[in-house]
Amino acid sequence: MRQKAASSLTLQQCQYNCGSIAGRWFDLTTFDDERDFFAACRALHQDEADPELMFQDYEGFPGNMASECHINWAWVEGFRRARDEGCEEAYRLWVDDTGETDFDTFRDAWWGEADSEEAFAVEFVSDTGLLADVPETVALYFDYEAYARDLFLDSFTFIDGHVFRR
Repeated sequence: MRQKAASSLTLQQCQYNCGSIAGRWFDLTTFDDERDFFAACRALHQDEADPELMFQDYEGFPGNMASECHINWAWVEGFRRARDEGCEEAYRLWVDDTGETDFDTFRDAWWGEADSEEAFAVEFVSDTGLLADVPETVALYFDYEAYARDLFLDSFTFIDGHVFRR
């Protein structure tokens, strides 16, 4: 599922206090870095000698990655990388759950998608060869539901179809 880009409605505090809600929506992922974003904000409000910027509205941000006075630029950079790799939904869910923004840490934590915890456990057992040396007649009795429950108690977390290592 394609996620909304990290966007912010940027206004100038003094104008806002005087009743103006004139501003502009910016797609933050289109800027090379935070400095370029703030240069665009200052250009938008060039009629003020020292514009006091505020981010009155924003969309596409998880948790506390944006507020009226702050945008967590590390999250924007991580989201850009996630979008380039097609995993922006998973990145957003992980950031919302952990509060971390480091994309490389996310990549280490994200194990992919699964229909359920039990479906992940079945795949995990197969991929790791956990039952490879167990006779098939005995392996049929393996309780995947209970194993999934144990996996997700402390090793993994399941959020909206995505599996993350804790």
